[in-house]
Amino acid sequence: EIMTKHYSIMNTNHNLLFSRFHYLKNLGDEYWSFKKEYKRDHSHSYFRYPAMMVPQMVRKILDEICIIDPNIKHIHDPFVGSGTILTESMLRGLEFTGRDINPLSILLCKVKAGPFYEKALKNKINNLYNYINEDTLSTLDLNFKNIDKWFRKDIQIELCKIRRSIKKEKTIWIRRFFWVAFAETVRLVSNSRTTTYKLHIREKEQIESRNLDVQKIFKKNLEDNFFQFKKTRTYLKEKGLLKKDTYRKEIKLILGDAREKLKINNKFDLILTSPPYGDNHTTVTYGQYSYLPLSWIDLQDIDKKISSEYLENFSMIDSMSLGGRNIDNLKKDEYLKNISPTYSKYAKIFKDKPRELLNKLTSFFYDLDRTLNPLCENLNDNGYLVWTLGNRTVGGINIKLDQVLIELFKSKNIKLIYIFYRPIPNKRMPSKNKSTNTMTKETILILQKSI
Repeated sequence: EIMTKHYSIMNTNHNLLFSRFHYLKNLGDEYWSFKKEYKRDHSHSYFRYPAMMVPQMVRKILDEICIIDPNIKHIHDPFVGSGTILTESMLRGLEFTGRDINPLSILLCKVKAGPFYEKALKNKINNLYNYINEDTLSTLDLNFKNIDKWFRKDIQIELCKIRRSIKKEKTIWIRRFFWVAFAETVRLVSNSRTTTYKLHIREKEQIESRNLDVQKIFKKNLEDNFFQFKKTRTYLKEKGLLKKDTYRKEIKLILGDAREKLKINNKFDLILTSPPYGDNHTTVTYGQYSYLPLSWIDLQDIDKKISSEYLENFSMIDSMSLGGRNIDNLKKDEYLKNISPTYSKYAKIFKDKPRELLNKLTSFFYDLDRTLNPLCENLNDNGYLVWTLGNRTVGGINIKLDQVLIELFKSKNIKLIYIFYRPIPNKRMPSKNKSTNTMTKETILILQKSI
């Protein structure tokens, strides 16, 4: 009788979820593009991170899922990125666990998680400005590989002044807040082009002619972030979500690999995420994009256990990410063929193409599959999963990541409830690359763990 009642409730939730999202889907592309409503308010605007999710989309999905299942309390994002889902979870008073392989991502999220001591931060900002103004040294006390390639000497001097001043601050959460504004400054004043995620050097004439006031750029970034910090604090306080300016619910942020088992006691009610759409070397180079900012930041302020391996070279973080290392691909290929008919189809299509193309797919899909067991293990029975992803092109072939992922989930006893698509006019991704047009729409999968 108890089980019959349980399944009755579960089926009611399924029907409600299906009908609700079907209605929203039929509102059309314009609705789900959020083109008119799009803005990065609150802490969403702290840093220009690659391929950030649209806050309004995350907001709507969370609203609907929480209405359908009011028991959802704990959200997990295994590819937490810039922390869009973290912030939207906090605005609803939910618990949150996030993980990412990129240290810059974890820094951003730790800052967004608070605390929110407004007066203390304002005073510390004024102190920081005094430290910077008092620093008359022209000392270059930081060095890393190719620093002279990526930064003019005069820029290095100014960045060193700011860096020394930040390191004088004794409170770690305040230093982290400063590091985020500093990271954006480093990105803007480097010799790398800001129109691409990869490190591409500017023309020599352009590098020499750029008129940059490093301190002014840093102060603007810091003031803009402080303004959004205050707005976030006010919102959370009005909603009763702060206790002595600290977020009331538990937030856990982990620097680590989503393929590894999560060593936590908590179980999740909802996994809400947007994973990489392919290996980072050939899609969005999160690690390469983060390399220069991380080279200037005190990494111990991000995580005490951080390894110097992360910055061994500019592509190391991307190599550590999904599909970053092509080894044992024949074994991976056989494994994937047994659980994904769609992957098997691609294996046949790419048989007569350069082997490296199939290797990219094999390595990425295998690594993506390896993330699913740890996730499912920590998801409550009947817990939901919402994955936003895009289908990329490899060797001129459109790869249906969504269909492969559905099949990988099916092998883990995770069933698809609903699927719909949305245009992506605002997601910060290049519209073209050297060989082809990139994706213009995303797939949203809504799944549930079966018992």
